[in-house]
Amino acid sequence: MSNATVQQIKDWLEFRKFTLKEFIAAKKITPDQIHIDNDKYKLDNLILIDEPEKLSAHVYFYPSGEFAIMNIYGEGLESLSVEELFSVYGEPETEERSRAGKTANYAVYAKEGFAFSYQHKDNEVHFLDLFPSMPVNEYIENIYLPPGPFIR
Repeated sequence: MSNATVQQIKDWLEFRKFTLKEFIAAKKITPDQIHIDNDKYKLDNLILIDEPEKLSAHVYFYPSGEFAIMNIYGEGLESLSVEELFSVYGEPETEERSRAGKTANYAVYAKEGFAFSYQHKDNEVHFLDLFPSMPVNEYIENIYLPPGPFIR
């Protein structure tokens, strides 16, 4: 994995340390980017910061202002490959079904505080979720939401 890619992941993981107020100040978030009463997976009543142009991400905070989860997608992931992530982090703690499609997988590294959706055949990372470090069973029980049936 390239040093730039490793650094990018480390930088993203640092966002977990921000409170809502700190994130708004640091990223110069405008009121139109803040949306209240949102859900993400099993989490509800969250404050969503929508910053697709700067981060290609949705960042969620609890009403208390604590970081909840961050979903990174699109352009920000172009430099990542499934092989590189596995080479650095090894086998995931668990693999679940991904919301990205019937043939996609969701690799969970709960102790590290992230998970990503991917497909082996095209070595593509669909999206990356960042969350506070926790035991894998806690992540599955409290945050992960399996996709419903996929319909053609």
